[in-house]
Amino acid sequence: MDFLVRGYKGFKEGYYKNNKELFEGLSEGQNPKALFITCVDSRINPSLIFNTNPGDMLTLRIPGNIVHPYDEDRDASVSATVEFAIFKLGIRRVFICGHSDCGAIRALFKERDFFNNSPKLLKWVELNSNIKEIVKQVTIENSEDFFRKVEYKNIINSINNLKSYPYLKRMVLENELKIKGLYFDIGKGDVLIFEEDKEDFFPLI
Repeated sequence: MDFLVRGYKGFKEGYYKNNKELFEGLSEGQNPKALFITCVDSRINPSLIFNTNPGDMLTLRIPGNIVHPYDEDRDASVSATVEFAIFKLGIRRVFICGHSDCGAIRALFKERDFFNNSPKLLKWVELNSNIKEIVKQVTIENSEDFFRKVEYKNIINSINNLKSYPYLKRMVLENELKIKGLYFDIGKGDVLIFEEDKEDFFPLI
C-alpha cells in the first residue's frame, strides 16, 4: 500500500498540478485518438512507451493481446470494448501491440499441469494454439527466435481475427478503419510495426 500512497502523492503534487487544466477538461468527457489493445503484462505501459496524455488512447488489456475470432456466444469483453470504441467514441484507428518475453505465448508450450487451477487461462491461450504449428515450419522450436516469431504471428492472428468482426470487416474494406500491429521489445525499448505489404515487422522509427 505504501508505494501506492507515495506514487499518488507524487502524481497529485507533480503531474496533476502541472496539468490541472487537462484533467478539468477530461472531467467533461473523452475523445481518444485510438484504441490500443495490448497484453496485461505489468511491464507494458502504453502511455509511457508512446508518451501520451490521459485521454489520448482507449486501452484494452487482455492476456497475450489475443483477440479471439468473432463469435456471438464467446466472452463479450473484447467485443464490448471494440463496440464502445467504434460506435460510441468514433475511434477509427486500432493498434494491437504484442511484446517480447510474453508469458501467454510461452504458456502455449507448457505441460497441461501448468494450468492447474487456471482453466480459463488455458482456454484463452489455446485460442491461438494453431500458430505453434505454423511457426515450427520456419524455425527451431523453443529458441528465442522461435518465441519471437510466435509473438509476431500472434499479433497478425489477432489483427485477422479482429477484421473478422462483421461490422469491422466492412469498415476496413471501405478504408474507414485502420488496424495496425505493433511489437514492443522490453529490454531494448524498441517498437516495431507490422507492414502488411511486406509481411514482416520493421522499426517504427
